[in-house]
Amino acid sequence: MKQFTIEKRLAERLSPAFREKFEEFMPLWVRSIVPYYKEAIEQKVDILELSNYLPVPGAPFELYEKNGIGYYLLTDSRGMRILAFNCDHHYIKCNWSECFLESYPEYDSYSHRSIEDWIAYYRYMGRLHNTEEEYSSIAQWADNYFKELTGDNNVVFSLSDTTMLYFSPIGRKYIEQWRKLS
Repeated sequence: MKQFTIEKRLAERLSPAFREKFEEFMPLWVRSIVPYYKEAIEQKVDILELSNYLPVPGAPFELYEKNGIGYYLLTDSRGMRILAFNCDHHYIKCNWSECFLESYPEYDSYSHRSIEDWIAYYRYMGRLHNTEEEYSSIAQWADNYFKELTGDNNVVFSLSDTTMLYFSPIGRKYIEQWRKLS
């Protein structure tokens, strides 16, 4: 497993206990996304969105199950293909904060004991800020590590509360527009 170390500037602002758990967690979480990535490659999508969709009648989507995971495959009006999870099948905990809190519930960002940690790290973990050089170290690490795990230098791992992987120029454009709307 690739070592993950928070940059010194951020590390100094985090509690030592949180920092230790977070550094332990990130490689495990990034690795957990690889099976969903493989399905996205098989489906030839433009974007894998790590979120749960509730099927809406009349929308142009396909629902299917594979390896116990319910998927939601949408082709939008531009022909862009987006893969996400079908929460009607069952809810998939997939964003980094849900998964982190499942492993370490004591670090709920609303609890008094971890609010200081949340204030320190939130700009690093959201697409609105982590595309700026000052806050990009964790996002860059996640993207590089994911490429190393998959051997795919064409995929882009876009870290955020709703992490997305994109595989095409239209996927990149969609994510950049999403960021501007955030």
